[in-house]
Amino acid sequence: MSRPRPPGRRVRCDRALPSCLRCSKAGRACGGYAAPVFWPKKGDTRRSSVGPRPPPGGRAHRAGDGVQFLHVSWWDIAAHDYMAQQDWSRDPSSSCVGADVARKLPKTLSWIPDMSASDKQLVQYFDERGSWSLRCLGQDATAIRATIASMAFSENTTAASSLVHALLALSSFLQGDPTAQALQHKASAIRALQASMQKGLGRKEVLQHIAANMLLCSLDVYLARFTGANWAWHVAAAVQLVNSAPRFSLTFKDGDCLALLAWVHYHNVLAQFSYSHWRRGERPMLADMDKPLQLPYASGPEYELLCLLADVFHATKGESEPDEARATMLERKLLAMDMKQGETSHGQTMLELYRLAGLVYLSRCRGRGANAEEWAAQALPLLTGAEASPWPFAVLVLGFEARTDEQRLGVLEAMARTERRGPWGNLGCARDSLRMAWVHDDLAPWLLGYRRRLTAMLSAFSNCFPTYL
Repeated sequence: MSRPRPPGRRVRCDRALPSCLRCSKAGRACGGYAAPVFWPKKGDTRRSSVGPRPPPGGRAHRAGDGVQFLHVSWWDIAAHDYMAQQDWSRDPSSSCVGADVARKLPKTLSWIPDMSASDKQLVQYFDERGSWSLRCLGQDATAIRATIASMAFSENTTAASSLVHALLALSSFLQGDPTAQALQHKASAIRALQASMQKGLGRKEVLQHIAANMLLCSLDVYLARFTGANWAWHVAAAVQLVNSAPRFSLTFKDGDCLALLAWVHYHNVLAQFSYSHWRRGERPMLADMDKPLQLPYASGPEYELLCLLADVFHATKGESEPDEARATMLERKLLAMDMKQGETSHGQTMLELYRLAGLVYLSRCRGRGANAEEWAAQALPLLTGAEASPWPFAVLVLGFEARTDEQRLGVLEAMARTERRGPWGNLGCARDSLRMAWVHDDLAPWLLGYRRRLTAMLSAFSNCFPTYL
């Protein structure tokens, strides 16, 4: 096969490839391979003709003309996907449309304030991963995260500084940094809270103090074996702030405020459960926890369920059996709840487990074991089959009903599976209580009644106020 020959040249050459041998021997530059270039002389009007003029209607068509570039983020794309999947046949003037989008879609920090590189890294960790340790029934962790970020980094005040240090303390511990660093940030947060209290609290400061106390509570839940009842003190402080705050501070339809108060409400209700069964070591004064939190504009199955659980804990306090009429009314309300209102299958499972745990607990305290066994049989497959079970109260109450080795192994595997997925909360107290309860249940289940046995198990840890949040 012959090699391709170069096209015709304006100079005489031998057409050799890759270079002209005749020009090489003569010692001259060969112009036969160069493309001829014509450029008009200076002053020639043809110099301004560089190409065909575009058509009058717009620029000339070329490949890629239909491509448009938009300056959007992944959040904007997620918002578009969400809105495209919704049924907008309802009243377009509904004011909750925008709130639905903001509530359902995750939010990220758009900026990080001027701070050290290590602190910025902690803030980024909290934004991406650490915030998922914030437990609240019915509130997405992203909603609480966005609320905390907006209050912590919106201004440079003492109250905001306390919230920033509380955030850094929790993030430092969850990331596995030395505990000393987390405790330093915690001490700085407490000092900032004290300094801010002396200056007086307005609307913003009240919410910032509540958020800071709840972050410190989340940290002390992990450190409960070392800090005793400190987590409950922070809950009590947050509840006191809510109850004593001026009405203008909290009674408004603000999604951030409602997310924060729902967070406090969840901890307040479940702290009552721990408080009613704790008989050893330091017992914090949680008088304010007996007062229900009246959340303005709060509604939905999550809020209703928490209120019912608070009523159940209040009705079953003491060693005597609860009032029959009141207990029957609470049981009917729990049975009538429709947990299919949850927004996701995960949310529906969570609500159903809490509802069944409330029914089991109430029935056992009333001495009605048959009903408790029926509801436990419904709940245990849900608990052991869930991808993650970050619900210590439900795990504890329903785990007490596990009688066979297979059921107990399923509960333990569900807790281990949850802990492998990330910082979802502290299941340590629930695991230790269950292991002790199962041993004594096998040895002498008749020795104590349900409530006394539960109290004995929960009070077995010296100087460790139990946490089931």
